[in-house]
Amino acid sequence: MDVLIRNPLSVVRARAREIPVGKLRQSSDWGIPGFFESKLKLNEEGDALNEIPSLNVTASQNIEDKSLVRFRCMVQDILDPEFYTGIYEEVCAKTGTKVLKTAKYQDVVDIPAGCDISIGQNSITYSRLPLFCIPIPGESKWVHRALGNKMSQQIQSKDGKQRDKRKRSEVARSTPEKSHVPRITKMKRGRPGESKFEDLAPMDEVDYTSRKGSSTADPHIWNLQKGVMVKMYDTESGKFKVNDVVEFVGVFSASPLLADEDEDGAWGRFNPPSSLVPRLHVITSRKLDSGMGLVPSLDAESFIKKLNASRKPLLRTRASLLAHLKDLLGGDSVASEAMLMHLVSRVHYRRSGHIIGKFSLGISGVPPKTAMKLISFMESILPAVKPIEVTVSAMNKAAYMPVKDYNLNHLAQGELQAAAGTHIVLDETKLSEGKLLEKGIKNFSAAQQVISAQQLNFDFKYHKITFNTDTPVLILTKGKKSIFKCDCSVDIKGAESRGIREVSEASLRSFREYLLLARTLNVEIPKEITSQIQEDFVALRKANPKLPEASMHLRMGCSRLLATTFLETNLTAKRWTYTGPLFKLLR
Repeated sequence: MDVLIRNPLSVVRARAREIPVGKLRQSSDWGIPGFFESKLKLNEEGDALNEIPSLNVTASQNIEDKSLVRFRCMVQDILDPEFYTGIYEEVCAKTGTKVLKTAKYQDVVDIPAGCDISIGQNSITYSRLPLFCIPIPGESKWVHRALGNKMSQQIQSKDGKQRDKRKRSEVARSTPEKSHVPRITKMKRGRPGESKFEDLAPMDEVDYTSRKGSSTADPHIWNLQKGVMVKMYDTESGKFKVNDVVEFVGVFSASPLLADEDEDGAWGRFNPPSSLVPRLHVITSRKLDSGMGLVPSLDAESFIKKLNASRKPLLRTRASLLAHLKDLLGGDSVASEAMLMHLVSRVHYRRSGHIIGKFSLGISGVPPKTAMKLISFMESILPAVKPIEVTVSAMNKAAYMPVKDYNLNHLAQGELQAAAGTHIVLDETKLSEGKLLEKGIKNFSAAQQVISAQQLNFDFKYHKITFNTDTPVLILTKGKKSIFKCDCSVDIKGAESRGIREVSEASLRSFREYLLLARTLNVEIPKEITSQIQEDFVALRKANPKLPEASMHLRMGCSRLLATTFLETNLTAKRWTYTGPLFKLLR
């Protein structure tokens, strides 16, 4: 295992030597992903992921070049495919002996003393797909602690003086006799059916800082302090899309050679300097759902067993969590019940214009201090929370929608862009009168679109592309009414948070487990309950002919969420009846 982590490329080279040249030309898939998945037991219980250093909790400068790492992240941008020299000949200058070598899963290849590289008829070109990925926006600190590992902790705890004495760059420079950056060709997307190729050999003269308004020092361009350039190999087109949450396992690359050449504009806009944006050459990966990898994947039978075994203690946890929310919200029981339903909400599916599971909630009469306490508590129990301060000044300046920068061929992140399962909190408690400018109006519309339709437009300058989202939105307002329209709202009338005792770490863990489990549930509506719902709707329509159909759909959604908070998988008459008076109070 230690060799696999510290020197994964030795496995790749050994595999390449076993395959005949003819087969190497036919395919670049040499069974490497399957080998690593088998050795690391990635698809089994008790996998070895915790043995692999994580870029999420370990500073990249403390990770050894060309070692195996993992990275949990959100796909921020998908760049154009690139072609690279995957197989080349290493020639011994003294004897003329030629040996086939591979440059797969690496940016720089090491050349032994007395040898050189030949790019000739036996060379083979393969393609790979670059993705620009960032840590999951708004991810809570407790998640990092929960998913940290022994290896990362060992790396982090190394003595600082020792690290300064033997920096990664110095180690890397002293190892090979010579190094070579394999030639890369960029495939640019043109008109349908047309491909364009642009040479991106290391000496292309592209300088980031020479571009007007496009300096690499600007974190809004590349998210330089956080982003990683991920290179995908042997993957089918469309496997990943923007906003997907993925855990990658691959070879870490931050070669000093690349850093030196990048400073001279070597790789240009398509490959930001490795000194600023590390690279990860992916061997294997797995998509994560809205649980962000915190909930184990269980088959239906195992899940029901786990649910039944945990139900009683978790229902006690529900009562405890509800009581804490009530204290936070100034003793308002309706607001706390609604808040709990909001915490377990998610988009289950979309049908006939209805979004099943969505529940945007507005709480008015919230003092700023109460808003701060509520957001802080949410961050301690939810995997990802993204607070956005809503003021006239902020809305006129911020970019709520992702915007494509064609000069850098990069999709800049927007405030509302988040991974599925992230709770967005629009904090209006500091909002005062003012005028929204053109940008502010666009931002307002973008926020309302996420609240109402769970959709977000990505601005590609000449056109917009709409992406579906799954980011529950909570709106906190100091006044009586929000500037946004949401599914339900409740007024706590300026009530301050009551005396709140500090929540123990054990209680926080119970709250997290309860919410994570509840959010995985799907609540079905039995036929007899469907009949009761229809009868009630007819009766309500007789009493109020103007009652909109959307109101009944919303009440059904609230009933489902209430059942979810009780960890029930079927809607009962009891839950349906209970939401009647509750729903009236929420509206």
